[in-house]
Amino acid sequence: MDQAGVQNAHHHHRQVREMMQTIHLKPTEAAFKVAVIVAADRLKEEAANAFLKTLEEPPANSVLILLSTDAGRLIDTIVSRCLRLHFPGEDGAQIHSAHLEWLSAFSKTALAEKSLLGRYRLLGALLVRLVKMKEDIAKELGDKSPINKYDDLSATSARSGRKN
Repeated sequence: MDQAGVQNAHHHHRQVREMMQTIHLKPTEAAFKVAVIVAADRLKEEAANAFLKTLEEPPANSVLILLSTDAGRLIDTIVSRCLRLHFPGEDGAQIHSAHLEWLSAFSKTALAEKSLLGRYRLLGALLVRLVKMKEDIAKELGDKSPINKYDDLSATSARSGRKN
């Protein structure tokens, strides 16, 4: 392992130790203490093993949340002591090629622009583009909505000659 890898592993281990010390303190502002470990699947083995003792015997009034995008990378002893909640997202969400082309062109322009006024113009162009994308998404979702299977009540009433 290179020097940066050693420092990174040491950093993770130190962060876990600090979190463990803090979680064992009595809560001062609320009834519970909450600790969140982001990217728990990327904990080095040394840090994961150090955390295991706290996970096996968590302090009273504490909630430990481990976030992971790949639970298979967590060590088995940690997984066996956790309640797993799965929050599905859009797998393989694709960005339209037209959006990628525009973003690429915009990025090149933004990198080349040095003046403050030019950057404000770029910000304006970005806002216009985002508003247009929001409108397109709203229309697309509206078109897909199951509510569109049904006639509008006012249109139905007008055809039947009834007044609402």
